[in-house]
Amino acid sequence: MLGFPCNQFGAQAPCSSDCERAYLFHKLQLPVGTFPVFDKGDVNGPASLEPFVVAKDKAKGHDTGFDIAWNYEKFVADADGKPVARFASDADPLEAEPVIRKLLGLPALEAA
Repeated sequence: MLGFPCNQFGAQAPCSSDCERAYLFHKLQLPVGTFPVFDKGDVNGPASLEPFVVAKDKAKGHDTGFDIAWNYEKFVADADGKPVARFASDADPLEAEPVIRKLLGLPALEAA
């Protein structure tokens, strides 16, 4: 998992990159440093960070090729860094589990 703070969505990330990193871990109730969180940057428009230019163009799933709609949109990439799935910001992160299990060669979980 990688985090990319962005202030393009309702100006909800107005603080410094360090402040936004700390807020993210607090919000997710995870220890600081659990996963990499990069400096703030744009995910839409002409100044979009390169990972988002590629992800929006190549990822399968909702809105393929369109701008990111809101904070916490999720992308899953394979071992080569190729985006293979895209999930809306309001999607439960666990919705990505079947895709991740498949990429890791793990069996699907049985329904309860």
